[in-house]
Amino acid sequence: MIPAIRQQYNADFTEEKYLAFVQNVKDSFPDTLEFRMSETPVFVPHDLRDKLISAGEHIIDVIVQPDFMEKTERAIPADQRVPNETRHCSLVTFDFAVCKDETGALSPQLIDMQGFANLYC
Repeated sequence: MIPAIRQQYNADFTEEKYLAFVQNVKDSFPDTLEFRMSETPVFVPHDLRDKLISAGEHIIDVIVQPDFMEKTERAIPADQRVPNETRHCSLVTFDFAVCKDETGALSPQLIDMQGFANLYC
């Protein structure tokens, strides 16, 4: 979190701005907003943002390799296999923890990766 930006955001926040934001989302994506919108963003430094993007891209580079399914074949028990599985999922979500590395710099650490549609329904 970047404290100065957080303080400025908090100082500028109004209920009217929040309601306008929610309405903009509703107008842009009709009938899709079925949950309460978070009224506050998280402000992260550019270098952490870049590390998060790079980590995600690196993981994607690994999972789109032609031999990925063969390399991970034994990771899924036979009785838990998905019928008609495709070579690649059509969506993926990464959950990262933000940790401090040995130098004290913020660094993403993968907690969870999921690639199935019920996350987006």
